[in-house]
Amino acid sequence: MSERDRRVAAALFVITSSVYFATAAGITSSNDGSHYALVRALADEHRFEISDYLSFTEYQDYALIDDLRFSDRPPGTAMLAAPVYALSAFLPKPLAALESKHDAANPRMLYALVIPVAAASATTIILFWILRAHFGLAEWTSVLTTLAFAFGTMTWKYGSLLYSHAASGLCVMLAVALMLRYSHPERRREAAQSKDADNSQPLAGNAPFDYGSKVHRPSAQGAFWLGLLLGASVLMEYTNIIFVAFAGAWCVGQIANLSNGRRRMFLLGLGGLMPAVFLMGYNAANFGSPFALSTFHADTTRWPQNESLFTDFATPLWVGLPAMLFYGYENQGLFWLAPISLLGLFGLKGLWQRSRREFALIAGVFAAMLLLFSTSTTFNPYTNDGRYLTPFLGLWFVAVGFGVGRMVGAIRESPLRWAIIYGLLFISIRNQIMHIAFSWGHDLKPETLTPWAAAPENMIALWNAVFPNALNAPLWWGVLAAGWVARRAWEEQQMGRRRRIESV
Repeated sequence: MSERDRRVAAALFVITSSVYFATAAGITSSNDGSHYALVRALADEHRFEISDYLSFTEYQDYALIDDLRFSDRPPGTAMLAAPVYALSAFLPKPLAALESKHDAANPRMLYALVIPVAAASATTIILFWILRAHFGLAEWTSVLTTLAFAFGTMTWKYGSLLYSHAASGLCVMLAVALMLRYSHPERRREAAQSKDADNSQPLAGNAPFDYGSKVHRPSAQGAFWLGLLLGASVLMEYTNIIFVAFAGAWCVGQIANLSNGRRRMFLLGLGGLMPAVFLMGYNAANFGSPFALSTFHADTTRWPQNESLFTDFATPLWVGLPAMLFYGYENQGLFWLAPISLLGLFGLKGLWQRSRREFALIAGVFAAMLLLFSTSTTFNPYTNDGRYLTPFLGLWFVAVGFGVGRMVGAIRESPLRWAIIYGLLFISIRNQIMHIAFSWGHDLKPETLTPWAAAPENMIALWNAVFPNALNAPLWWGVLAAGWVARRAWEEQQMGRRRRIESV
């Protein structure tokens, strides 16, 4: 990225993370309660067994083995949050009490939510990097698409909740970003020189980034980190094994032809093996077998679909797919809840023309996961939004970026396209605001509102429902400031080191 792009990315991160942190409502349900129970068990008792914190699961979202109780969620999210929660003993208490459904009296609970806030915000920056630095889309196109992803999709809601989706999305998007660096440079340069490569004529002063002149190849060690990310994604969501299989096949095709291909493949496999070994050890120690997942040890008298893989994914596609994309069976699908995502249909052609290999990776992974979750028996797990698709929305918004680019490029021919872009964006943001307001932990009650649409008391009630943690935003800004100071100190140290080496 250029220096300007880095500054834009930093601004996007600050804005996005501040909004997500202000939206946090604490531990709101049995789902995030199950993750949080494991956080408390790890931080306070240094074990995986959660019997002392079972009330956080509302006595339903847990795995059982004899008299022992465990979280029925993948352990990755809690393992990320537990060190932050442990460290919070030395951090300031919240400035305002948060009316969390669970553990509200514990001031340290809020710091566990730093993980989804940071993970979802980082995911938006990775999307910006992919659009701007990798594909070379215009700056305004990249910024607009990133903001649409951050505030016009379910990413906003799950960037404030201790569900697994934010951490899973970060692993997925970061892995894809590393994989894109393996694209063949000659194909990227050909695409950059093609008159159809950008599918648009950018506005004056909004030129695309010249990505064709510099191609950065990841080092051999980069293959290890890529493998580690792919393996870690399964620790966040068990269903990510489908993503790993798809991504692994793509990597083999790309890495095999590089110099030191065998070494890279070995490091890729080694990186992926480490989380896999941990997960098998976790399963064996807690559930008696390396392949016994916590999901299938839930109380099947309450959750009969968890008896096996085949009962968990048994919904006919003609039932689940329309509900995941549009509306049905009490589910608000992607295009219904986030109409701005419709522009992805308009951008698929541009992504295909830019690079067929990258199209296969990005669109292929999204399509595979969409079809998988459409067959889930719980594609609407009482949240009315098809939330399992959240970690892969960033991939679809790469296509949305190309769609926005085409719309912006033709704006002079048809100014009405501005109305289409911003109309879809504002409707999407409005939908997310209302979706959050009526969600668990936010609990906006329509009967408490006055019949006047613009009544100040209605606006205040909506603000308080959507941003219950707004008064604690200075805590997050303090975290960001400490991170900035640490980064500047590290940069100064590196510069001093280089000067000493040069002087010698």
